[in-house]
Parts: sequence; C-alpha cells; structure tokens
Amino acid sequence: MKISVIILTLNEEKTISNVVRNFKKNRLVNEIIVYDGDSTDKTRYFAKNAKAKVLIQEGKGKGCAIREIFEKINSDIYVLVDGDDTYPANSLNDLIKPIIKNHADMVVGTRLNKDVEPGSIKILHRLGNCIISKMLSISFRKNLNDVLSGYRAISRKLAKGIRLNSKGFEVETELTIKSLIGNYKIVEIPIKYRKRQKNSKSKLSSFGDGYLIFYTIISMIRDYKPLFFFSILSLLLGIMGISLGYIVVDEWLRTGVITRLPTAILSALLVFMSVQFFTIGLVLDSINRILSGKEIINK
Repeated sequence: MKISVIILTLNEEKTISNVVRNFKKNRLVNEIIVYDGDSTDKTRYFAKNAKAKVLIQEGKGKGCAIREIFEKINSDIYVLVDGDDTYPANSLNDLIKPIIKNHADMVVGTRLNKDVEPGSIKILHRLGNCIISKMLSISFRKNLNDVLSGYRAISRKLAKGIRLNSKGFEVETELTIKSLIGNYKIVEIPIKYRKRQKNSKSKLSSFGDGYLIFYTIISMIRDYKPLFFFSILSLLLGIMGISLGYIVVDEWLRTGVITRLPTAILSALLVFMSVQFFTIGLVLDSINRILSGKEIINK
C-alpha cells in the first residue's frame, strides 16, 4: 500500500525543513511531496535539501492545489498537511489506520480539543469553525467538530471519485460536504495542534476566506439539501408573517377596524412567500431524489 504525504506550502521557508524531517521518521511513508504554491522565498530550496520531492502548483489557491494533487498523484492513501509545522507528524499512524482497515475514506485531524496548544487558534477562527461545523452537522446529520482542519488522510477511492471546484481555503468545506453527499465514511481523530513559529504568518483571511467558506456552505446546502434549506427560509418568513398578522388581528378584535393596512399586506405577503419557499423545497427535493436514483441505476 502506497502512502504519500503531501505538504502544501506557500512561503514556508522557516518551517518546511522541520516538517519534512518529522514525516521522514515514519517508515510507513513511501514518499514525501512538497506541493508548492509558487513561493517567492526559499521554501523549495529547503524542501529539496530535506530530500523531499518538490512539485510546483499550476493554479492559485489551496483548492486548486488539492484538485491538482488528486488528478496528478497516484497513491493509495493521500496525507494532506500544511507546511507551517503546526500539525503533529507523530499522529500520522492514527490518521491512516482507519483507512487501512477500511473503516474510513477520510480521516480528519481535529484541533478543537484539550490537547491544543493555548493561543494556537485565534478566538475568531475557533468561533467560525464551531459555527461552520455545527451547521454541517445539523444539515447532514453527521457529528463534525473541525471541518476546516488542514491535516487529513484520504483514500484513493475518495480522491479519484470526487470533483472539487473550490479555489481557496473553502476547499476543506467543499471536500467535507461532497464526501458526506457521496456517502464516504468520515472519521475524526483528535490531534495536538501547535502555535506557528515566530515570523511565520497565516495566509488565511478571517473575513475574506470566512465569507467564501460560509457562501460555499449555503450554496451547497441549497443545491444538495433543498428541502432543509427552503424549509428554514419558509419557517423564518412564516414566523415573521404570523407575528405581523397577530398585530393586525389583535387590533381588529379590539377596535373592529384595521388601520395598519400596509402591515396586513406585508403579513399576507410573508405568509404567501413562506408557503412558496416550502413548495420550492419539496419540488427540488423530489428532483434531487429522482436524479440520485438514476445515478444509482446507471452505476
């Protein structure tokens, strides 16, 4: 069984040597590849000196990198890890074990646990990750704790069977959602996450990338879970419509007249839209089920 550790880098000259050396200690690893996003520092130089195979990314962004890795590299298990030396190489065996035993198609090293080094994850990033993970857990009925982890082991079946469209850091979210949709088995393993070294800066933009991640979640839930998505919208609109309607009805019962005509119209419109959204969700869900059935028959 071929196990490939693929280290994704962009200007990580201060950490890449240490990352490569730590993974080289594991005898189960067949190859270590540094997949570089066109660094402008000496990342590739230090990676080669550490005896890693260096490949240069063609597109831009982490999403493009992972898509290229799945297309170009042939392996039985792909271990994806960031090159910032925050993820523990000694957790590798725990990550690949469920795949070797055929208990999982993707194993994620989760950082949100008691072993995480204090200060290694910003409060804003931790909060955003918790919200995103909870949204997906509710939407897809799967308990997920760290959707945005950059340390994961992936089986060949998943890597070659999934199509990714993301360009940036939203790729982990897309990878997780499409794995759930494709009925691939996901397992989470707690790991000890470390702080970045001094003068090593994260490429993640809290608001820019956060927006892309959130947009990816909303659009994919809409496309793949339409009944759930439109039911939520229907419920919200229905609550607002009924609340406004209560004000109008209460006034009519007390005075016998309706003076808030705009409120009454808005209430009726919101209730009508609520019914429409629920109907749209039902129709799209039926279409999805029909198309899914056809895919199964074709296979």
